[in-house]
Amino acid sequence: MKDSRLFKRIERPEFPQASVALTRGERGNDGESAARALHGRLGVDAPDIPAWLDRYDIEGGIGWWNQIELELERAEFLLLVMTPAAIRSENTRNEWRSARQRGVCVYPVKGVPDAQLDYASLPNWMRKVHFYDLELEWEKLLAHLRRGCRVTRVTFMAPPLPASFIARPQQSATANASATSGGSGAFAKFHVC
Repeated sequence: MKDSRLFKRIERPEFPQASVALTRGERGNDGESAARALHGRLGVDAPDIPAWLDRYDIEGGIGWWNQIELELERAEFLLLVMTPAAIRSENTRNEWRSARQRGVCVYPVKGVPDAQLDYASLPNWMRKVHFYDLELEWEKLLAHLRRGCRVTRVTFMAPPLPASFIARPQQSATANASATSGGSGAFAKFHVC
């Protein structure tokens, strides 16, 4: 398994149910250490928000992705510990997309210093959100987890572009201009190939 995830599970309905997830490239990297540290810190500073970590709780003999999706169904929050490996990981994007489609708040948490994170390589919908810096924003993160999720469910998200996609900015601009020009009918005749 390439990923380690930490989920916050809630036992009492008066508290939020938070999930903390980590996607990492290989065993023993900074991401796994950061996720274990976050798990421990939540247990000490926020025992009212119990945690589930896949390294401890994923059951053998059952597909790991099915278990992740089950936890997302139960969760109000998904915290992703972001590292260079997590940013490159398609699993991170899939987890984030799956959580958003379920109406789960996604809070990315920096697992390494900013200089190590390549934000530009992220899709726009991931790059535009705030990443929590736990050295500076720990109390704020706990307050946000305790107040409850305030996000609208995203029912549909376009899949990533295929590797064979070729950008055609001139054709796209012509198509966009036709679509917004007041209905001259040119858009129906225009084909972007």
